[in-house]
Amino acid sequence: MTEQTAVVLLELINLKSFVPQWTSASGESSISTEQVESAVLLANNKLLEIGIQQAEEKLLVTYTGGQLSSDDVDDSFSLRNQMPDIYNVLWDFCLAQDKIELDCRVFMNTSEFKSKAAIIKENKVQLVINAGTLIDSACLARSALPKSVNLMETSKDLMDYVGRDRYMLYDHYLTNPMPKYEIICLGGTFDQLHNGHKKLLTVAMHMCTKKLIIGVTGTEMLQKKKNRSMIQSLEERMGNVENFVHSMRTGITFDICELMDPWGPAIVLPEIQAIVVSSETIGGARMINEKRIEKNMKPLETMAVMRSNIHTLSSTFVRKHSKMSVLSNNL
Repeated sequence: MTEQTAVVLLELINLKSFVPQWTSASGESSISTEQVESAVLLANNKLLEIGIQQAEEKLLVTYTGGQLSSDDVDDSFSLRNQMPDIYNVLWDFCLAQDKIELDCRVFMNTSEFKSKAAIIKENKVQLVINAGTLIDSACLARSALPKSVNLMETSKDLMDYVGRDRYMLYDHYLTNPMPKYEIICLGGTFDQLHNGHKKLLTVAMHMCTKKLIIGVTGTEMLQKKKNRSMIQSLEERMGNVENFVHSMRTGITFDICELMDPWGPAIVLPEIQAIVVSSETIGGARMINEKRIEKNMKPLETMAVMRSNIHTLSSTFVRKHSKMSVLSNNL
């Protein structure tokens, strides 16, 4: 069990002081602005999750660096713009970790709000969490903190987001041109087909122009999965996926197949161009690309979709509440 600290200050990564660490599986180092911004958004979500895990009574959130000047107030990554989403993500993680009484406060990084030094002093902060100067050059260093305050750098926990293969975040492309690919793949268990699954499938359908390959986790691969006896049969899960995609999209073909291993067709078919994953499974896309490169195949473009409502948007939650509904109807 993670040892907790009463009062924690969490520094989110600031785009302006972010230090990219990309060493992609393909050896490419170039990266677009959209990909950098996507990486920072997902890494900050991971930081928020770590902050919730560590804080016992109070979590205070801000960005690295000093307070913004009046010229920087419209910065798209300022807390003025990100603050509402940050509170939503914090509540999501509080629900998931059964910490709904945790006192979370998000400080705007503008001159109207208290400085970081004042926040630390007035709240008697015991622990500062940040990405570390390897990832964000403006992070508070040990030497800048009072002796009574500990420092936790999380660079190792963030490397899947900021130090590995390039990817794009679908949620960040809402105002940008959406890339299109002829052949796309994605995979999952798709138990109790819920809105999270439907979001992934819809993103893939949106980006695909010719053929969408959907791998559904096979029975053998589920042997080590928790509550495997409660998971719907392979036939039912594949049928639900087939019904959903055919009810939604025309003009492309669908190949819905059983996944016998973690990679499936993605490491067999060189013609596949892109893969759609959730923000939690970016590491899986990297493993697939490493396998493809070993086989002299071109690595896949990776489109990640932000995982949201993690407490309620899950097969376990749907299964539990479906049972409760059945029980109440039988009373």
